[in-house]
Amino acid sequence: MKRLGIYGGSFNPIHIGHIKAANAFYDEMKLDELIIIPTAVSPFKTDDLDNDPYERLKMAKAAFENSDRNITVSDYEIKKGGKSYTYLTLEHFSSPDRELYFLMGTDMLLSLDGWKNPDIILKLATVCHARREDVDSETEKAIEEAKSRYESEYNAKIIDLVSEPFEVSSTEIRNAVKEGKSISGLVSPEVEEIIKKDKLYLSCPLYAAVRTLVKEKRWKHIFGTEEEAKALSKIFDLSETDSERLRRAALLHDITKYLTREEHLAFLEGVGVTPDDGTLASDKTLHQMSGAYMAKKLYPDYVDDAVFDAIRYHTTGKADMPLLTKLMYLCDFIEPTRTFPDCVKLRVIFYEMIEKGNKLRVLDEIMLIALDMTVADLVENGHPIHSDTEKAREYIIEKLKENNYGRKESI
Repeated sequence: MKRLGIYGGSFNPIHIGHIKAANAFYDEMKLDELIIIPTAVSPFKTDDLDNDPYERLKMAKAAFENSDRNITVSDYEIKKGGKSYTYLTLEHFSSPDRELYFLMGTDMLLSLDGWKNPDIILKLATVCHARREDVDSETEKAIEEAKSRYESEYNAKIIDLVSEPFEVSSTEIRNAVKEGKSISGLVSPEVEEIIKKDKLYLSCPLYAAVRTLVKEKRWKHIFGTEEEAKALSKIFDLSETDSERLRRAALLHDITKYLTREEHLAFLEGVGVTPDDGTLASDKTLHQMSGAYMAKKLYPDYVDDAVFDAIRYHTTGKADMPLLTKLMYLCDFIEPTRTFPDCVKLRVIFYEMIEKGNKLRVLDEIMLIALDMTVADLVENGHPIHSDTEKAREYIIEKLKENNYGRKESI
């Protein structure tokens, strides 16, 4: 019989304590294989915006990729989706040629009879209990009572592991990242690198939230747009608050990109918005409208009027655009992952011109070039030109003629 270990959890993020527990479990139970299974949605924890299942899966794989033990990471629960019930997972991995061993901590053991179908769990697997470090006499008594109850009621097989726990909290790690503190020694170097590179657990939880709404290719564009937003914030001397606004708009501007036309319209109808004929003429213009309202609905604490406007007009532009809306339009157009010839050309022109003149005037000159490029592309491909785009061009042309760039522009 193959001795197969199952170790599930949120792993948000997976840390040194998890790795030490997994290795001790493997060694003490003399397992042939151990499967680490990140949950999709825990039945016991309120899902939060930091809790991106695919990021957690990525980190778990990185944590064990160089293990000298036969430890693998499974995407079973994440791919299945919905709440992750242990009895279903054990049924999935159960077979006549396997002995299942299921690792759990003290809190889990004490609450096991409140889980869904505990009888199936205890029938399919031997429970391996890893004690917390801070177990007092009262808790120890509760553990023994629970074990006795499970053995009596379910004929359960429960084994206490003897390895010493390494106490560290995932919450502690997330908070440390948000506060800019070091997490070295709490997670593996590979996991630390992912947290830094993918900007996980920062003060603004939109990174992981947006990643659950878009595909990987779209995320690269969104991430590039947010990086461009940071660069433009410095160039135009935005305040910390306004820089954060621009970055939020960049992160949220494409969250409805993958809705079908019918889904765009159904959502807008649901929030009491009727698109004009120009917006209805193209899915590109629909997504900027639905994206703005969706962002406001999902993340009201992060989307004020300025952020809403920047998302709402990032494709068409409009007359008399506030500075934030212009910068969002430009971020979307010239971010570094864009490889369309016009985007590459405009990026080069912008960074050459911005060093030579009044920044606000250069911005309008670049906006006019971008709008002209957009109009030319629409005409070439037989697509209608939105009236907002025409009005944006006309407004900027007149403004450039006036050449009044001595005042600070409103956000």
